[in-house]
Amino acid sequence: MNNAKEVNDNIENNQGSSEVLISDTLQTNPEINDTSAGNLHATTDTLKQDSVETLNNVFPSESSEQVHNQDESLEILNKPNDNNVLNNTDTTNTISSSQVSEPTNPQVVAPTPQTNSVPESNVEVNPSLNNIMQQNNPTELKINPDAKIGELKPNKKSVIPVIIIFVVIIGCCFGLPYLYNAVNSYFTNAPSEPNNNQPTNPDDNPENNGDEEENDDGESEETELNLLTPETVINYHNLNFSNFSLITEDNSNFITYTVSNNSPSNVEINNLYVELYNDDKTLLGRAIIESQNLAVGNNITLKSEITADVKNNTTQILIIEKDEEDYPNVELVNNTLTCTKGINQIIYTFLNNNLTNINDIYNYVTTDVTKYETDALEYKNKLNSYLTYGGITSFVENPSGFTASINLNLKDIDEEAINTNNNYYKYETSVNKIKFKQESKAYICQ
Repeated sequence: MNNAKEVNDNIENNQGSSEVLISDTLQTNPEINDTSAGNLHATTDTLKQDSVETLNNVFPSESSEQVHNQDESLEILNKPNDNNVLNNTDTTNTISSSQVSEPTNPQVVAPTPQTNSVPESNVEVNPSLNNIMQQNNPTELKINPDAKIGELKPNKKSVIPVIIIFVVIIGCCFGLPYLYNAVNSYFTNAPSEPNNNQPTNPDDNPENNGDEEENDDGESEETELNLLTPETVINYHNLNFSNFSLITEDNSNFITYTVSNNSPSNVEINNLYVELYNDDKTLLGRAIIESQNLAVGNNITLKSEITADVKNNTTQILIIEKDEEDYPNVELVNNTLTCTKGINQIIYTFLNNNLTNINDIYNYVTTDVTKYETDALEYKNKLNSYLTYGGITSFVENPSGFTASINLNLKDIDEEAINTNNNYYKYETSVNKIKFKQESKAYICQ
């Protein structure tokens, strides 16, 4: 009995709250017509009938009195209310969830209406509600054609990556020649093991191998080692080298050969060398071909001095040109370079690696009295000739022979003195050139 009464009280409270809500809405919105008001009252009747049916199902013996009370409440709500027409106000009405109380008995479950449900949270009347009610249909919604659900922003691509790619392409186009030269230079100068096609140079200077030469037209031509035989003929810039032979004369060793001029003009031979190799194609030494001016159609037989070791091991040869840029660098000790061959010793003095003085010394030794007298007279006459050029000479005899010396201060002497001996060089000649050339004349320089 108590449970039915409590449920009935809750239903009456809810209905009362609903009627109060409807009354307030009609008062604050006088523009609502009779049709809209009727719709609201119909909704209230539906809620009331659902509540009564639920109460009869749960408490059938106690529902008659409760239904009678609910009918009286509904008649009061249906009576016209003169206060429905009120002055129009812009105040926005707010429905609080506290105005609609829920049943306190957890055992009673009222069915949820499928339409016109009251929200549990605070609901603020949408400003567009007035417009909807003016169209006499509170449930119709209008779609604003200007409303935006979202905005898809265009994907703006930057031009910076395009510029970077363009710059890289241009840089590659201009940088490829330099890159090619760098790579080519690296692989060209990279050390490699000797093979059967290229000679090995003990000076560790790849250009000394003579792998390539340029002809008169500026074109490069490949050079190969040639067997050292009398039948070998080497053609080099319209010069033919032939009749090669290794000989020994007066305790000195030489390579001999014949040079023929096959060009249509005279040829001046300068800076040409014969390089000598063993069976393993290892460079043993080089012999300079002395400067010559060879007329058209002429030939000449020359010989170049070499050491005994080179003579005894040479099997292959190569004709090649060497310039000063090909000469290895020399580090001096006490600014002097001493070159020795047999009884001759030449001391070259330098300032900043440039030649300033030559001291040419001969230490003559013999047991042949007749030969001694002949050779001593020859050297004395030679020394006297250098006195006329401004040189300083000396001749000192000893029990076994004599010592003759010629001292030339290149800055003060006549340059004609230089042309009298191929072991003399002009003032300020580089040490690299002197050492390279003297060693190609079978001198040992250090």
